[in-house]
Amino acid sequence: MLMLLWDYEMAAEREKLNGLSPTRRLALAVTAIEWTMATMSPPIRDAATRAFLERALVACRRAVSEGQRAVSEQPELIRDYDDVYEGTEEPGTAHLLSAVMECCEAVEGLDAQRVYNVLSYCYEGSMDREDIPDLSLDAERNNRRCVSVIQYQRNLIEEAVATDAGLNS
Repeated sequence: MLMLLWDYEMAAEREKLNGLSPTRRLALAVTAIEWTMATMSPPIRDAATRAFLERALVACRRAVSEGQRAVSEQPELIRDYDDVYEGTEEPGTAHLLSAVMECCEAVEGLDAQRVYNVLSYCYEGSMDREDIPDLSLDAERNNRRCVSVIQYQRNLIEEAVATDAGLNS
């Protein structure tokens, strides 16, 4: 199995996710997905994929704004997911669909592993849009987008840890 730069760089961050509150984990995951989508170049062109992602993110944002630990059950999104997933061919979009579904399917709340999966999906989706011809650690290290996604996610985790620590002290 190919190890991505993200796997190496984010391994040390994994444990920090365990220490976050469930509400903070959901907020972190949703923020990562939104940032990834907002900074993708080019923006997602497929209308069905874009509409599905936005529908799912509306439910996710609502849960975060209400301070929930999980997205309320979204049977219609879960039902529609397969059709959208199977119909998307645009690079990186399948990963974003998987990321948003991690949030929507975790009705008991996102555990640390699911958040880690969301972050990985966001990275892989971004990397796929970069169309790196010879995928290697060096190629990823030399790709501005790959490096910026890792740095953004690290910062996001650090902020979440600091915020949770501040609330618990």
